[in-house]
Amino acid sequence: MGRVPRAVRLALAALVLAGAGASWARPRATRDEPAIQAPQSDLPAFRAALRAVEADPESVARLLAHALLVHSQDARLGDAMLVLLLPEDASIPDPKAEGGRVLRLARRTEADVVAEQPAIARGFCGGTPEQDYADADLRSCPVTLDRGYSASRQGVGYPRDGEAKFFLVHPGATRPRPLTLLRVGTVWRIKDFGGLLTDVRRKTD
Repeated sequence: MGRVPRAVRLALAALVLAGAGASWARPRATRDEPAIQAPQSDLPAFRAALRAVEADPESVARLLAHALLVHSQDARLGDAMLVLLLPEDASIPDPKAEGGRVLRLARRTEADVVAEQPAIARGFCGGTPEQDYADADLRSCPVTLDRGYSASRQGVGYPRDGEAKFFLVHPGATRPRPLTLLRVGTVWRIKDFGGLLTDVRRKTD
């Protein structure tokens, strides 16, 4: 696969830093829902976007929501994106995998929750329980961080040197949901996103 043009990389970085980002997934037709549509539809583009913002933990947190949305429609590509977002010890080499690595079992089990319950990822991208998350913005995935809640609910020891904690808004949850990041050298990676994966309210609830 060829090198991603510089203009594309700059556009991706601008979208992420603006808090909108793009939904990186291969267009894939289904009978009951539109596939995610975006020109930045491959792993190299996602990797370029991450490299552009990986020194900023908040931007990396937003990219996680995008990767979960992709995973809900394309588990193979979503796994490859999560491999990039997590520390290296969260994955193992696999020459058959997209990107050459696969998630370790525990991490893959977490990711599979999103495939089984796509409403989780859709809610982080603007979907609402009243519409059963069919109104999610699959093109731009506008992630909302609750800054006030994040400031008051950092938990014991936060802010902690070398770690960051953010809370993502989900309209099907009673409270914003936490994820933590770890600084690895000069870049940030996702340490724990299990707090994002609990059940959400549905239209029938």
